[in-house]
Amino acid sequence: AAGATLINWKAYLAMTARTGNPAYGLHLAEQHAPLFGALDYCFRHAATVREALRRLFVYQRLLHGPIQALSLVEEPGLARLCFLPPLPVEVLPAQVPQFVLARILTMLRRDTRRAVVPRKASFRHPAPADLSEHRRVLGCPLKFGAPIDALDLDPALLELPLPPADRWLDTILSRYASEMLARRPHEDDLVSRVRRAIADTLPG
Repeated sequence: AAGATLINWKAYLAMTARTGNPAYGLHLAEQHAPLFGALDYCFRHAATVREALRRLFVYQRLLHGPIQALSLVEEPGLARLCFLPPLPVEVLPAQVPQFVLARILTMLRRDTRRAVVPRKASFRHPAPADLSEHRRVLGCPLKFGAPIDALDLDPALLELPLPPADRWLDTILSRYASEMLARRPHEDDLVSRVRRAIADTLPG
C-alpha cells in the first residue's frame, strides 16, 4: 500500500468503485497497519513531532519516488502541513489527499497519545455530497476548492514529545531509511518520468 500511495493513484479509483465507498481514503488512513512501511516506525521513534515530520519529508522519496509533495509551512501562530502532488485536481482522485493527510493525522494522534484536532483541513477537490466521514475522521472545519491540500495545526504541537520513542531503535531505523534512500535512483529527469508514466499505464 505504501509504495502505491501516490504513484499508483488509479488504485484508489478502482478500490472506490469496487467497494462503493467514496470515503475509502479516510477509512484506509485509520488502519493500524504500518501503511508507510519503514517510515511509520521512523516517525514513531522520533523525539518530537517536529522531528517526526522532518523525517517524513526527508524520506518521502521512499513512498513515491522523486516527488516532493509533503512540506511544512510555518507562519506566526500556525503550522501548515501541505500536500501538493504534481497532478491537477481534475486528475488526482480525491481519496489520495484524503488518505495522506488523514494518515499523518492518525499517526500524530497515535504517537503523541493525544486527541490532536487540526484547526482546519483544506482540499483542492470539490466538496463531496456526504461530509459525515470527513467530520468524524478529521474532526475540524473543512474547506474545499482550496489552492492546496493541507492541515492547519497548532504550532505548539510540533514541540510535543513522542512517548513511544526509543532512542536506540531510532538510530537503527534512521540508518536503515538513509541506506534505503541512498539505493534509490533519483530519477528526476524527463526520460525517467516518461518511463515511469509508461510503466504505470501498462496494466490498463
